[in-house]
Amino acid sequence: MKKFYSIEFLSDTIIGSSSTLGKEIDNDVCYDDCGLPYIPSKRLKGLFKRNARELILLNAIHPTILDLFGRSGRSDPDLVISNAYIFKIRDKHNLRKIGEYREVRRILRVFQESNIITKPNIIDYFTYIRAQTAIDEDGITKDKSLRFSRVIKKGLLFKFSIEISNSFSISKNLIDDFNKTLEFTKNIGLMRTRGFGEIKIKPIEINDDNTKNDSKDLKNKQKYQNEDYIYLKIKLENLEPIIVRNAIGDINRSENFIRGSYIRAAIASIYQKMYGNDEENYLKFKKLFIDSNIFFTNLYPSLLGDIAYPTPNTIKKEKYGNKYYDLSNQQSRKEILETSPQLTKFSEFLLLKRTLKRDRLGLIPVSVDKGIESHHLQPKSILLSHPIKSGTENNKFDTGTFFHYESIKARHNFTGYIHGTYQNLKEIIEILRDPLEIQIGKSRTAQYGKCLIWTEKLDSLLKKQDLQPNMMNKKRLVITLLSDTILRNHEQFTGGRGAELLLECIKKDLKTFNDLNKNSRKNIKVWIEKNDNYSYAFISYVTVGGFNGLSLLPKAQNLAIKAGSVIIIESDKDLTEFTKFLHLRHIGLRKSEGYGQIACNM
Repeated sequence: MKKFYSIEFLSDTIIGSSSTLGKEIDNDVCYDDCGLPYIPSKRLKGLFKRNARELILLNAIHPTILDLFGRSGRSDPDLVISNAYIFKIRDKHNLRKIGEYREVRRILRVFQESNIITKPNIIDYFTYIRAQTAIDEDGITKDKSLRFSRVIKKGLLFKFSIEISNSFSISKNLIDDFNKTLEFTKNIGLMRTRGFGEIKIKPIEINDDNTKNDSKDLKNKQKYQNEDYIYLKIKLENLEPIIVRNAIGDINRSENFIRGSYIRAAIASIYQKMYGNDEENYLKFKKLFIDSNIFFTNLYPSLLGDIAYPTPNTIKKEKYGNKYYDLSNQQSRKEILETSPQLTKFSEFLLLKRTLKRDRLGLIPVSVDKGIESHHLQPKSILLSHPIKSGTENNKFDTGTFFHYESIKARHNFTGYIHGTYQNLKEIIEILRDPLEIQIGKSRTAQYGKCLIWTEKLDSLLKKQDLQPNMMNKKRLVITLLSDTILRNHEQFTGGRGAELLLECIKKDLKTFNDLNKNSRKNIKVWIEKNDNYSYAFISYVTVGGFNGLSLLPKAQNLAIKAGSVIIIESDKDLTEFTKFLHLRHIGLRKSEGYGQIACNM
């Protein structure tokens, strides 16, 4: 169930932010990268929950409403609240509609890129600066008490939505209690006891047209055989900041890409909602998402639709210069031995595309912008309006605490693949028939995690032969890990013998390749019999983990070979067909979650 509400500012309001545009501002407000003010949904959810607790004490609503806001340790959200974005202005008692946030933001972006208007212009239109001081008992201004706050002007209307999961038991009494909670919410933001932050919340009706276009039906398009192995290209834009983490180290830090496990979990959840959990559908669900018949690759930053993969360990930059080296190239290695330059990593992600203007090595660095947001955990006692200190051992009562999240900023584009046989992918294509909003990552019920995922339909269906590696040197195989790879040695423990374990996996795939081509010239069994070793290896490691949403337990930690690691194999045989066979395959553990994908001759 999804409902929409409006919030009207009846007075000037300070929706506090931990960041500021200039040093002269002591208290700034929340605004996006275009300068449009908004109300973070985590702020709304905390405010509604606190008001619900007060109404429960007054016996005005039933205590079961607190289950709607979630309990600690639960991973499946029952209530999802969106950010509140401006959509109307009250001007002299008349309402003027601004438009939908996405469209307004798109238009502002065009104007800002053309230098017609700037971000500060937009901020100044909706806000102003207000000065305040404190006075002593004699009515004299206290020393050093002058403070400047940015204030959002009254008369603005913001729109937000709430979505309640179908798995939650929704009754008329529950909806009535929730509406009472919203009606009870009269103030928001800083200094709400000093005349700021008076608001009015109303439900609004939205005509949501979910009609699907039958012209997109696959039946009227190109035909595929069920046994055809298909790569479905998917794209994702994060509409809000997202926190995607690996559960290793600092739990409040985000990675710079989206692991395939997040996409698999989101689509699996949608599949269950669409088709139910009866015995027949559970068998299909198990086949698709549990038995690893479909592979979800990691989603990496993209530029103009092309994927920027983790930079190979062979690409290095001169530390105090602009020269670049490719260590997989013999000439570069020779030059390094002669000049001994100080080298550093090129960039985290790298795009190779011949149609774009490139430097002499053909490298286009791609980065991901990240930000830090500050939050606080509400005290258990509603007698305390906000945290008064970080919890210490001497505190007898829970007084709340402050914490910070590092997140990927909104409006990044990511691209990856879902691949498997066409028979298995048909269900996924049907789910992604139209652009779909999903929630991923940490704190996805409020302020974080909202993403738009889509595919270009049949234009994005690729067969393996459509994704071919570079074969300039047919007797040389450069293997690059596109994602972290978990391999185990003979003792069944993840070890640090990365190059040796990786070579063993390659030889197993070579044996599989030869078995499939017993009576063909493609067979290169001689290479295994000679027990050739790798020529060069550039290996690094990372510890990976994860979280199981069903058992609510962390996954086992493993030492993995880090994405970007490279081994180079040289042979006296023609490796062309084997290289094509190996390109984009997955090896090791947790393959369906995006781990273990390799590329040949990038």
